[in-house]
Amino acid sequence: MFASGLVCNSEAVRILTWNNVVIQSIHLADLSYVHTLGAVMRKQLRTYPKGIVSLALMHTGFKPAPKDVRHEMSKLLKETQGRVHHVLVVEDVGLLAQLLITVIRGVMVIGGNNVLYSLETSRQSGIDKTLPLVQRGAGQGGLETESDLRAALAYVTATR
Repeated sequence: MFASGLVCNSEAVRILTWNNVVIQSIHLADLSYVHTLGAVMRKQLRTYPKGIVSLALMHTGFKPAPKDVRHEMSKLLKETQGRVHHVLVVEDVGLLAQLLITVIRGVMVIGGNNVLYSLETSRQSGIDKTLPLVQRGAGQGGLETESDLRAALAYVTATR
């Protein structure tokens, strides 16, 4: 069901598109990830000009990205501000997670005043933020229910 939407499948990241949602399972953020994400978001924005949702799951042990990656991400945020709602789920706890959240907030602020984002600490809260923002594509089924979105998350986060 979701295989056709899998646009990136590497050890570092998996990206799945479904309707206006770009779901990411991230273990490592590098320049390749940011460039791929930018290309996917631009394509989705052409299809869904009213806006898209970026739902990113940062798994336990995820480390803040290096300066060059943060810089590229802030450029992408400026380019897409006001048209992408970023829902970021940090699935870790403790000092490293708090550092990561601080870095994410900084990148979002640098991205511009109109960057829409939510920082969440569980998949369920990420689902709750994403579901009201989902748009169906013309002639497509959609992520209309919580179970559909949960299934898409399970697919993108499944072991490769």
